[in-house]
Amino acid sequence: MAPALWPIAHPQEIHRTFDNVKNSGRGERAPISFPPTHMSTSYRPRRAARPQTLSRSAIDQISRVFLAAGVVVVAGGLFALAWLPTVGSAGRVVQQVSDHLSAIGAVDDLAFPQVRERSTIYAADGSILATLYLVENRKVVQLKQVNQLTRRAVLAIEDTNFYEHRGLDYQGIVRALLANVQAGDITQGASTITQQLVRNVFPEERVGTEQTLERKVREARLAVRIEQEYSKDEILELYLNEVYFGRGVYGIGTAAEYYFSKKANALTLSEAALLAGLIAAPERYSPVNDKQAALDRRNQVIQRMLEVGWVTADEAGEAIARPVKLKRNHVILQTREPYFVEYVKQQILSDRRFGDTYRLRKRALFQGGLKIYTTLDPRLQHAGVGAIRRHLPNRSDPQG
Repeated sequence: MAPALWPIAHPQEIHRTFDNVKNSGRGERAPISFPPTHMSTSYRPRRAARPQTLSRSAIDQISRVFLAAGVVVVAGGLFALAWLPTVGSAGRVVQQVSDHLSAIGAVDDLAFPQVRERSTIYAADGSILATLYLVENRKVVQLKQVNQLTRRAVLAIEDTNFYEHRGLDYQGIVRALLANVQAGDITQGASTITQQLVRNVFPEERVGTEQTLERKVREARLAVRIEQEYSKDEILELYLNEVYFGRGVYGIGTAAEYYFSKKANALTLSEAALLAGLIAAPERYSPVNDKQAALDRRNQVIQRMLEVGWVTADEAGEAIARPVKLKRNHVILQTREPYFVEYVKQQILSDRRFGDTYRLRKRALFQGGLKIYTTLDPRLQHAGVGAIRRHLPNRSDPQG
């Protein structure tokens, strides 16, 4: 059935809500520029699910902690040796290795690819007709839209010293190593949030995935350079929008919306801790798949927040006593008025103002964070459909 019997409602405005973190005025609703900006086409969840016991996988993870610590020791040692008076060829070899390590990651471009954000189609009354995305269901939020409880929950379990270190946390490496060995499992990560961001944002050909000294040095070097180029708040904001929370949900804003039907600035301690706990292993700690695992992980996060003094004993006790209660929002996954929505999509995909090629236009539509406002009035649409059904009730009746 055609979506309307009166003049077709056309898209009125299209806006983009997120720009590169270096731009001022980010988050303001400004008209989209044409053609769309180039965006990254590769994103992967940061970590895979891990086993419950100290299996081969866990041993490998702990080995990586040792490797990260080794990188720091080796690189620091080589740097120090390079300043010693050279003794024959040995001194020259040390100098050559030190120069090689210093060059790794030194010339890489630090411009972040644009975050891939879902687009939204709105009706005339402001209600949502559809959300459009390919793989990553993401709603970008600014850091000021994430309350302090949620920020602290993430920092407590992922990078407690985030605001103190400059990209590498040597103390955190040792702490994570001891905690993981004691627990017989990976309960704390050794990488800083900045290092995780390097792996998540930059394509594999830039950073690599192999477990080698050179890759670790490149990751560490890029993390340090990012800390020099961007503020802590900018790094944290991008990280919170990039990270994966399971169920196809990316970013803290989308996770709050999907799991609890609320905004990230309204999350309680219990809710914030549950979402923070998902980051390490979204499927393993999923409250949809395993509520007990999600509960245990949530309580781990709360306990860590208590240890670092970010919540009181009473607040922690009250939050730990709460059961896991979800209020999942399925509206963001549904499409209203599908015929009209399809019409709008085809209009954009065929409009060269959104890109010179179909691929660029598709990227803009499904990954460009467009806000598409239309003139479709749901009240009139409902009345029109009702009139048709009353006068043409049979399936054999004309429907066009």
